[in-house]
Amino acid sequence: MKKAVLFFGSSLFLFASCVEKQIRDDVVLTPITPREMTQPTATEPVELVFDKKYSGSKPVKMRVHKDLRMSGSAQLNPQSIKTVARLAKNEKASLTVFDLRQESHGLINNEPVTWHAERGWANAGLGREEVLRKESRLLGDMRIGTEVGAVKVRGIETAESMVRSSGHQYVRLTVTPHLRPSDADVDRFIEALRELPERTWVHFYGREGELRPATFMVLYDMLLSAQYLTFDEIIQRQQKIFSKVDLLQVNKPADWQTPYQEDLVDFLRKFYEYAKSNPRGEEMYWSQWLRR
Repeated sequence: MKKAVLFFGSSLFLFASCVEKQIRDDVVLTPITPREMTQPTATEPVELVFDKKYSGSKPVKMRVHKDLRMSGSAQLNPQSIKTVARLAKNEKASLTVFDLRQESHGLINNEPVTWHAERGWANAGLGREEVLRKESRLLGDMRIGTEVGAVKVRGIETAESMVRSSGHQYVRLTVTPHLRPSDADVDRFIEALRELPERTWVHFYGREGELRPATFMVLYDMLLSAQYLTFDEIIQRQQKIFSKVDLLQVNKPADWQTPYQEDLVDFLRKFYEYAKSNPRGEEMYWSQWLRR
């Protein structure tokens, strides 16, 4: 029988805060809500959902860019992370998993769960620390032996614990669904990349495995390739490995997604220019470049 992992209340948040690498104290980050970024409001009701479709041994919507030692997918579980780990092992590389989810989530009985609201905006408008505290409280309020719906709770675990107990590194970025990442999360992303071992496989996941992983796979590609590939070439090769997401798509003006899509396209074009002049983000952070 698999060992259940249980954390309660504030201790869960303290664990997450301590084990995740912190950005250096001398880095000045922009506010969580950046300028010129369209912000949604939180939606209700919020319900706990068992994400059964993400419980298999193979990551859903998995795509791989072997040359860049990079992959992306939907939500991982203790079995599917082994599939990703094999990619890293085959390249004799360590594995760092980027959890891109702002939504409160974790695992019950080794099965992914999410506190879901319409459009995934249960935590929209919350800062990073607020998101982590809320998630800690929701998981910590559960008890072994009680029932959630028709499911008896035998084990409770954070996504971070799942990744780290498998022997891999974990980075949490709280990206709102359907939005481009905040400037603060982009800075955290760059800081994490600066600290990666020389041979590292990076894996990005969101809940459904579409926009957020696709966005960060492009950002990573830009940081490595912008000096010798055009913007369109990078976008096209990412589209080639995962055609379900067109990062440059902008719907009709009346569509609710349109302002967020416009923000994303503008952000990607600016980030390409940043990456072109700051390979691997080593010269300056994204927010510092914006303030030049």
